[in-house]
Amino acid sequence: MSFFSIGFIIFFVFTFIIYNSVTCNYRHIVLLVASYIFYALFDFKYVLVLFGVTLLSFILGKKISILKGNGESTESRLLLGLGIVLILLTLVFFKFGNYFYLSVHRLFGKENIIEAGAAALVAPIGISFFSLEAIGYMVDIYRGTALPEENFLKYALFISFFPKIISGPIERSTNLLKQIHDGIKFEYEKVKTGFFYILWGSFIKLLIANRLSVIVDAAFSEYQEQTGFTLLIAVVIYGVQLYVDFSGYSYIAIGMAGVFGYDLTENFIQPYFAGNVREFWKRWHVSLSNWLRDYVYIPLGGSRCGKVRRYFNLIITFLVSGIWHGVGMHFVAWGLLHGIYQIFSVTINSLNVKNEKEKIIFCRRLIKAFGTFVLIDFAWLFFRAESVGSAIEILSKIIFYPEIGRTIFEGLCLAGVEVKKVGLLIFELLLLLLVDICHEKNIRVLKWLDTQDKWFRWGIYVVMSLFIVIGMIRDYGADASTFIYANF
Repeated sequence: MSFFSIGFIIFFVFTFIIYNSVTCNYRHIVLLVASYIFYALFDFKYVLVLFGVTLLSFILGKKISILKGNGESTESRLLLGLGIVLILLTLVFFKFGNYFYLSVHRLFGKENIIEAGAAALVAPIGISFFSLEAIGYMVDIYRGTALPEENFLKYALFISFFPKIISGPIERSTNLLKQIHDGIKFEYEKVKTGFFYILWGSFIKLLIANRLSVIVDAAFSEYQEQTGFTLLIAVVIYGVQLYVDFSGYSYIAIGMAGVFGYDLTENFIQPYFAGNVREFWKRWHVSLSNWLRDYVYIPLGGSRCGKVRRYFNLIITFLVSGIWHGVGMHFVAWGLLHGIYQIFSVTINSLNVKNEKEKIIFCRRLIKAFGTFVLIDFAWLFFRAESVGSAIEILSKIIFYPEIGRTIFEGLCLAGVEVKKVGLLIFELLLLLLVDICHEKNIRVLKWLDTQDKWFRWGIYVVMSLFIVIGMIRDYGADASTFIYANF
């Protein structure tokens, strides 16, 4: 069920009314029922997978805590390992089952039975996200940084909470589960802020990300017929599209959670303003970056061991990130590229000891941000392409066959998009850039709006709402949008 469908809007409003009609002791039950209904509407049979992962991690979490309390560290470690393996096997089966199935049958030339079998192995939506949450919960209990939740219904809500189950943020028990455990009271400011987040996330998703996708999809789907310069523009645009699409989802998820009184992790912090790749990963998909750091990189040894081992740990961590994102060697290549970037970044930082009092002038910072974007966007080419081979073909066309004059003269870079729509898109991108600059300068737009006259403030809300509705109806339809990261 799309966030932008009429059905979801009715569902959300109905849930909000019931949630605020019951006492605090029952609100988590209302949200749990709503979350399972929401998930079941995608595919009812995969509710069993969600419930299975939830029940397994809940039971093992309590058992690990008991064993640790009794001083049985070996047994608790084995139980933790069992839980991680079982959840990872479930994740691998659903995410990579199709890939292995198709590969084996193509190897033996059994093309006629491929489609029927492959259709039965569609991955449950959000499994990549709630699996990591369940693993993180058990590991935190084993480490002693979190206590096991005694109420199964509250824990089940933590795993299944509908605003974040499709594409995160990947929450920790020390954040979201603690809020669910303690209970939440109605706060008008959180509700107001939540609706503003929903409004802004919908605005940048529907009116920017979706329009950018038209250009990107047209270029990548028929890249053999495109000029190199067209493909270069499409690769650059894809970097922006992915950011706007995923941050738009995150804003909506954080906003919906806020309406119910819960605070989710901020997932994007102006990532393209980063001065190097290491900083980029502190700003991009923050919940996943932190998860990989705490549950993959640090357990491997992190930066506590020698230089070579540290480099190895970085490569493995980003290979895991690549594999987590999807099936195919192009995702592995993307992860490997980022691992190499990290090694170079660490090496350069060790050679240049920076004076803490030194102020980075604007021009230098701009150059560093541009250079970082070039590296990140180059890696996005492999992320977006269908295979490593097609990514290399696209890259070779960009380098050897740009055909800049023909591209500009024939308007090929517009991919059939009307000029007036391109002009509107540029305006919307500049608005996004302005908001990001304000946030980078620690100027919160919502706080600024609160200081303005109420007629001006509500005028902004109404105009944004009208733009969203017009965009849904005119360009995409009311059931229009799936988010890119819902596929991961």
